[in-house]
Amino acid sequence: MAFPGRRTNNQLQLGKLLKIELHDLQLWTYNCGTPLHTAIIHGHLDVVKLLLFPDADPYALAPDIFGYPRDSALSLAARQGQRGIAWELWTRNGEEAIQKARASGETDTALELASMFRFGDLVKDLLSWYKWDRKTQERALLLTARRWAPDAVQALVETARFEQRTLDDALLSASSMKLLLGENGYKMMYNEAEYINYERTINVFEAGASPNSRSPDISWDANAIHIAAQKGETTRGLKALLQRGADVHVLCTDK
Repeated sequence: MAFPGRRTNNQLQLGKLLKIELHDLQLWTYNCGTPLHTAIIHGHLDVVKLLLFPDADPYALAPDIFGYPRDSALSLAARQGQRGIAWELWTRNGEEAIQKARASGETDTALELASMFRFGDLVKDLLSWYKWDRKTQERALLLTARRWAPDAVQALVETARFEQRTLDDALLSASSMKLLLGENGYKMMYNEAEYINYERTINVFEAGASPNSRSPDISWDANAIHIAAQKGETTRGLKALLQRGADVHVLCTDK
């Protein structure tokens, strides 16, 4: 049976349908997943609560744009930046949601997704709810640094402990062009707000990362100012690095 209330947030209609008990809450389609997934995508917190009450499966994976299973309910909420829904799911499933998501083959955790999509407040929440392993925290930091997300970066560096090499690598990532995830058809809109985010992201690392660190993972021996100097769009970052004491006399060489 279809669930019109999941899209329109018509709680009364949905409640009546659930009472009939002629429904399948695990019904999964290639374009939107289960009714629970659809409610999460549209941000309907009250509908999510209704669907969870009769045991909608929070561990079923929502589809990606190609119809392949990808995100559990918690991870989908993180991807969408649905903070209230994420809390509702967490209070009902807690650590079990994360453990089962890993067992189901999820490639990105809720923390990584919230970081990747620049939801700083949700990153703070997820860090306070659960003790994430170091590898997940490091990947989240590198992703959000490359995404020019100062609030998410701030939440991570204030809450988690990172080794010097990780902080240096994150600064190198932040110094480069912003990582695109399909916004505007992958055409970056470099408006003033993005430039401010770029500069703020670099400045977040002021206390820990070295502006003169060199990455061992790229094909040429360079530091942050070499990366920022490559494009006109990253001039703000170059300026911020120079203000922090980046050495302009250091040469970059091919490896």
